[in-house]
Amino acid sequence: NVSRKLMAFIRMSQKRGSGPGGGPPSLDSALAEFSRHWRLDGDALNLLNSLPDDVLIGVIEDFQPPASTYNPSGRLHSFVRARLRELGESGAGAEGPAAPWRNAGPGDEPPPPIG
Repeated sequence: NVSRKLMAFIRMSQKRGSGPGGGPPSLDSALAEFSRHWRLDGDALNLLNSLPDDVLIGVIEDFQPPASTYNPSGRLHSFVRARLRELGESGAGAEGPAAPWRNAGPGDEPPPPIG
């Protein structure tokens, strides 16, 4: 299980302080590795970036599509929707992102709520 191994490595590295500059590795670096491993498209990566950190960590740990999966990005969208339903979340992007934007620059604010 590659995702669980990745998260275990991140947890161990955080305890040892072996991330960039001696600090713990970031969730962003775990997300980048996860995205590379599953060859996710931009829409899937945007979806992941909109999730609260605790939900994102759970997705990274638990997402294991079958080896025969042709479209891991599409499978991930379905997996995240199911996870959000389980957790009672409103769904990322329905009224703006579910969490503060990661990697936001100046002027990058979430859109105002609809309604």
